[in-house]
Amino acid sequence: MPDKLPSPAIDLERFAFYLAARIDASGLSYQQIQEHTGVRKALISRARNGQAINAAATYVLAETFEISMDEMLQHEVAAQLTRIRAANRAEREAEEKAKQNQAVPLPVTRETLRRVAS
Repeated sequence: MPDKLPSPAIDLERFAFYLAARIDASGLSYQQIQEHTGVRKALISRARNGQAINAAATYVLAETFEISMDEMLQHEVAAQLTRIRAANRAEREAEEKAKQNQAVPLPVTRETLRRVAS
């Protein structure tokens, strides 16, 4: 089992915020949480401080403190989609600008050449 969730699996900062708020509201110590969940105190502390921990411990803490993992994932997915859309928009705008800047060849007639030559 990997030590850490692959980035950007969840928004670690957001998860830490929710976890800290729920731990504070519960009044439980890290020792009590460890006894109840089986998650080591060091991992609880790391998660609370926004550091990645293994997926199993993340899941157990989320379930224990009723933190929606879907909400943590959806936030990151939404952020990724926003970045992708912005990149696509910028690419389309650059292509359009390049098209506008291309020289359009004008038809040259013999009459035009005679006028220019004289």
